[in-house]
Amino acid sequence: MVEVDSTEETCAALFNQDGSGLYNNVTGWLVDVESLDQTTAAEAERLSNRLQYVEERADTGFASSIAGLRGPLKRFVEAWNTRGSFKQGSDYQQHAPQVIERCSTYLPNPTVQALQQLNKPSITGDFTADLAATGFVTEDPEFFREAMVDSICVPKETLPQYQLESNVGMSTNAPYSVEALRLVVAYDCPERSAAFEEALAAVELEKAGG
Repeated sequence: MVEVDSTEETCAALFNQDGSGLYNNVTGWLVDVESLDQTTAAEAERLSNRLQYVEERADTGFASSIAGLRGPLKRFVEAWNTRGSFKQGSDYQQHAPQVIERCSTYLPNPTVQALQQLNKPSITGDFTADLAATGFVTEDPEFFREAMVDSICVPKETLPQYQLESNVGMSTNAPYSVEALRLVVAYDCPERSAAFEEALAAVELEKAGG
């Protein structure tokens, strides 16, 4: 039986103190990869195997987030092996902020802030277009936006963290993508971003049985 690492040990396997390390290697690869070929598939497999090693030694809740980082790497390798097509999917964008949140205690604040910046959704000023870019489709984007503002953008003085976790949990169980919810936060309550990510991490941990 593999001995479970502490959160600090898992974070040390993912990040150096300046934010470099395995996590950034994976992030950089996903951003920069332009072709599906033997070389890129080999690198995807190498990174996936390194993440798997960390995942297998992490606690259950943390392991599920690390598995989310591995998702697109595994699909990339499978696409090469089957001569299929690659779809990055949403699992990395969903789980990357959770990994940063879990490790924020063990990293300098400037490093955490820089890492969080990498995972913020791209905002053009056109909410409808940005929402469509997340892959979430709705007939009434503004109705969705207003409903989510009422659910997850309420000030902390009015909406305690446990209630935010409940609202986020219900929203993620509905046919809404995490990227769509994150976009609402970015547009309408960026000051609640950290609280939203904390609530999302708690929801994922509960779903994983942690």
